[in-house]
Amino acid sequence: MTARLLLHVFDLRLEWTMSEERKVLGYTLEPIYETPPGYITTHAFILCSSCGSAISGSGGPKHNAVCLKCVDRLDLLNKLKK
Repeated sequence: MTARLLLHVFDLRLEWTMSEERKVLGYTLEPIYETPPGYITTHAFILCSSCGSAISGSGGPKHNAVCLKCVDRLDLLNKLKK
């Protein structure tokens, strides 16, 4: 790839990251966001440590990840703020 093409791809990724609201899929100590288009990720699942459901089919492993349902059920966001 030429440097110009790489810079164009980087600009497109940066534009997507800055312009779009990124969807939160779950939490560890910080939010787990969906992977932007064009990024390379692993094909390892991210599983919820509480209920075992799949948070994402790629981007893992993320240890102690919690899905959005369990975040609400366990009231984790209020516990993390303390």
